[in-house]
Amino acid sequence: MSRQKHLSVLSPVARWMAQQGLSCRGLAAEMGQSKSSVAGKVNGSLHWQQADLVWLYRMKGLPSDFALGNDAALVNRLLSPPAKEGSAH
Repeated sequence: MSRQKHLSVLSPVARWMAQQGLSCRGLAAEMGQSKSSVAGKVNGSLHWQQADLVWLYRMKGLPSDFALGNDAALVNRLLSPPAKEGSAH
């Protein structure tokens, strides 16, 4: 499976983490949680808690609808590469 295709099946937070070069261990350390707890939330086997969503927004600027995958347009906008300067729109 190509890297692009592999990233498209991951959760929005997992895709964002990959773009940021951030591991579950690193995010867990920042959030003060265990690696297994954060990994479960990122891969969808555990639910994000309200406190997690507040932290992701306050510390990383990620809205809850992004983390939960509730808004496809928002997910696409936040995960799309930044426009290059001087490029026509």
